[in-house]
Order: sequence, then structure tokens, then C-alpha cells
Amino acid sequence: MNIPSDNHKPQQPGAAAAEGAEAHTLASARRRRLIKLGAVSPVVLTAVSRPVHAVTGTCVNPSGFISVPTFNSRHPGALVCTSQGPTYWNGVASANKSLSPYKDMFRNVFGGTSNAKLYDVLASGSEFDRYCVAAYLNAWSGAAGFPITANQARAVWGTIMGVPLPSGLTAYPTASLGWDQAMTLIWLQSLMSA
Repeated sequence: MNIPSDNHKPQQPGAAAAEGAEAHTLASARRRRLIKLGAVSPVVLTAVSRPVHAVTGTCVNPSGFISVPTFNSRHPGALVCTSQGPTYWNGVASANKSLSPYKDMFRNVFGGTSNAKLYDVLASGSEFDRYCVAAYLNAWSGAAGFPITANQARAVWGTIMGVPLPSGLTAYPTASLGWDQAMTLIWLQSLMSA
């Protein structure tokens, strides 16, 4: 007589469907909470319902980010972005702490009052700060296809945090998008690997 082991238990009829329904219900509940809090609109939630830590993302500026799923469905692979994320830049910065821009003070690049060096922020800053620094370093290094300039990347942090921008910078992303820190982080994560 063949008795199934614990590792190979037969699945109960309908168990897969129940698991799928439960996952869908949890995702729907999360979306409803975000909408109630006014964090993001339903359209934005639809636009970013894919994994944000992909090895490659979508190389688009903030205004184009909302329409990425539609564009990608019609032009698969056309907007592939292979920029590096904070983990990569932390490794580079750790090996080059005495060089600019890694040794530059955060406040001199992005505004605000932090005396931390960019390499310190990459190592132990908040996730949002780390991704802002990585965006700046991708633009500064001339990463192929990176959709924003170094000055636009510098303006992201101050714009979202509501602090005065360094001289010569203009708000980015524009206020008309109504993005907050969470939505901006999702966009930044879509531009680069982790």
C-alpha cells in the first residue's frame, strides 16, 4: 500500500482556488486602505501592480509612469531600464569614499540640513533617501537610457520632502502629479534594480 508522505499530501479540491481568492482579497484590501488614506488614486494602483524590484524596470519619467503598462502591452520590452540601485551604488561608494560625488554632503546635493555624506546615506539612510541618491548617481554616471538628468534627480528629494531646493533646481516631479514619498519611491524603484 502506497501512503503519501507529509511532503506530498494531495491538495484538497478547490484549495488552489481558495488560496488565489485569499491573495486577491488581501491585495484588494490593501488598495482600499491606500485609497481611503488618500495615498494614491485607483489608476496609479493599477499602473504599479507589478513587482517593483525587477532586475530591469521601465525607463520613463514621472509623467509617463502612469501609462507604462499600456505602452508595454503594445511594445513589449521597448522601455527596459537597466540602471543600478542603492545596493550597487553602496558597493561602489564604499570603495571610493574619498572621491566625488560619494564624499559630497547630502545637503549640498539635495538640500535639507543633513551633514551625511552620500556614501553614508547609501549605507544607512532611509529607503527613500537611498533611492534618491542612486537616481542621482545613475544620472551623474550617464547610465544608458536613464530617463532623468542629474539635476532632476537632485530635485526629487527636496520636492517630495517640501524643503527648499539647492540653487538652480526646479521642482521635480511636478506638483500636478500629486505624488507623495510612497508613490515617488515606487517610481524610483521601477527605474533600477534593488
